[in-house]
Amino acid sequence: MKKAMKFFILLLIYVACSFTFISCQNKDKDDIENLNGSQYNTSSNGNRTSSDSLVESSSSFEEDSGKMFDYDVYTPPKIGIKYIPEKFKIENYMDELSDRRVSISKVRLSYDEDSSHIIKNGINKMNFEKCIFKEIPAFIDVCSYYNYWNHISQEKSWGLIEYWAKQMDGIENVDLDKEVVNTSRFARKDEIDAGKTGIADHPLAKNDYDEKTGKWKENGESAFFFLNNDIGYVDVNESGVQILSFGRVADYYCKHKGGVANRTIDPYNLMGAELVKKGDYEELKNDKYELLDGEMSVVDAAKKIDDFLKFSDENLGYDVYQVEIYKIIDKYTYRFLLRRKYRDIPLPWTTTGQITYYGDISKYWPDGDIAHAVVCDHNGIDAYYGFSGNEEFEEIIPRQNEIIDLAEAANRIKEAISPEYCCEIKQVEFTYLNYAIHPDIGNGKVLVPAWEFIGENLIDDNNIKIYVDALTGDVCFYEYLRDV
Repeated sequence: MKKAMKFFILLLIYVACSFTFISCQNKDKDDIENLNGSQYNTSSNGNRTSSDSLVESSSSFEEDSGKMFDYDVYTPPKIGIKYIPEKFKIENYMDELSDRRVSISKVRLSYDEDSSHIIKNGINKMNFEKCIFKEIPAFIDVCSYYNYWNHISQEKSWGLIEYWAKQMDGIENVDLDKEVVNTSRFARKDEIDAGKTGIADHPLAKNDYDEKTGKWKENGESAFFFLNNDIGYVDVNESGVQILSFGRVADYYCKHKGGVANRTIDPYNLMGAELVKKGDYEELKNDKYELLDGEMSVVDAAKKIDDFLKFSDENLGYDVYQVEIYKIIDKYTYRFLLRRKYRDIPLPWTTTGQITYYGDISKYWPDGDIAHAVVCDHNGIDAYYGFSGNEEFEEIIPRQNEIIDLAEAANRIKEAISPEYCCEIKQVEFTYLNYAIHPDIGNGKVLVPAWEFIGENLIDDNNIKIYVDALTGDVCFYEYLRDV
């Protein structure tokens, strides 16, 4: 019974991951000036759920914020540029391009001067004295993109399960044909109608395989799930591996403390390990600790991630946003927080916890990457949660070689956000802000080049993120709970 409940909880996590994230766009300036927003909780897997305390918002989900997860999940996703919000379609987005843009080369030349001016003068009541202005990435043009999952085949999904399972200790005692189930959100209506809700009730993945012809069913689904607490865990969604756990951290912990290792919690809780240090990768990369099988530096451990993360788009890469160092009994392990880069421009890192968005959240909202990779020894990653490698980036507008500079971005913030908004900005960076599209409209995200301002609200003790679209000058922002 307990095992079935665990399976059911994991199914809910998986399904929720398919629709993540609620949101903001400052279409209505009054919403930003008055600091009205919607509060949501983000669980450890990155999914927003409505908070018990919902404050005033212009969102259409004001009365029933849970509605966004109640739409027909069995309808195939609306994939294609024609399904993106009207604001981002080429004719509309091009009409909104700012006439204050300058060449990217001029933006680079003025960057130091602009940042010095902002440090000295601030923006309204925003203080920049301790702000780090990140180096501008080496790009010559920018674009807005439609980003979506390129669904992999059932054969590829099964191959990923087999590949990673074969590297797990004890897998020789497991029959994958009888363990791997199909968890696709598009194939579950019959099971739900029959009152079957747990993963244990889902059909085996091999039910979609024809032994006679050696082929997978043409209309079968490709979201497969293998979980065995004694061996490991692999969750493949429609675009590739989303969650993976070999359980070496769990084995080490249980060997010394007793209990049963639950592989699925490794990417987050690390079996109750003690956090001893965290910070930017560049600051900590030369630190060395004794891992489960010997000493290894942070930078050498980070190289192990390359063996796991493979992207189908040659323009897509990743970097390590932050490092967390944990002590497990008498040894240490590293958890790396990752974000993607597209054509060398990073996508924002997003957070977990309670989030308050400001503005209209009915169509799209500012989003970001959530990815974790755990390295505990020289064997490679022990656990992973996050983005998959098989995604498409389709250009929405022609590439642009002019953007608004940092000074104009600061001016847009000054105009859009209340002058009484008191905060301390800690970091400024040029990014590709990704707006998650509400599932009632379409499937995927829209990426726009943007200036990102990260700081702390000195009034309510929250962290904040402010974005200025580098092509149109639009401003949006949200707050989230400060790390404990």
